[in-house]
Amino acid sequence: MQADKIYKMKMKAKTVMYAPSAVTQFTYRFNTENHTSIEHTSEVLDGSPFVTIDFKDTPFQLIFEYTYELGIIQYQLEIEREQILPLDSYPFPPDDGKQIANFRHTKQKLFDGEEAEGLQKAFDIDYKKTSITDFYNNPLSALKKEIDDESFDKVIEESKFTLINSYTDTYVSEERLEVYYLIRNELIYLFSYGEYQPGRYMLFLEGVWYYKPWDEDE
Repeated sequence: MQADKIYKMKMKAKTVMYAPSAVTQFTYRFNTENHTSIEHTSEVLDGSPFVTIDFKDTPFQLIFEYTYELGIIQYQLEIEREQILPLDSYPFPPDDGKQIANFRHTKQKLFDGEEAEGLQKAFDIDYKKTSITDFYNNPLSALKKEIDDESFDKVIEESKFTLINSYTDTYVSEERLEVYYLIRNELIYLFSYGEYQPGRYMLFLEGVWYYKPWDEDE
């Protein structure tokens, strides 16, 4: 009993991660190979991606191996400016069979204020400066030309977007803000932006999606 208390720990760790998506890949492989049940969640705080890892009853030695290997992986990905690991060695966990997956489930408010101020700001998103002008000419409807119909429908359903104008194909968020997209490093960043109240403009990062066929085409 005493030895079990020494070598098994229930602990959580929260830290900044350069590539949260790679944590999903690595954790799935590590759990499969070591019969562990490590879980993690991700969120964006002040423009930086944080990951909280729940080690549950993982033995201390395996916790050390996990954190050591993950640290090396994140360091290498940052140097190479990559967001995901090679899929042949680090597949994603089984999902619903769709070609697209949401990696950033936590919605983040990026701006709330006057329009002129928002247009002048640059926001830190995954360590890269992003401005409203980077995506303003990319309404969500144009994403249909980039991905298959089934994947597009999944984005709409899971994000709870609404089509408010079938003629212009305008989609809005739960706050009734128009939705836009930005493709960067083979990831799809979704934003909602617009006038929430008279003179009050808001900007949200709605999610970050990974589209599998883009990686398979390489």
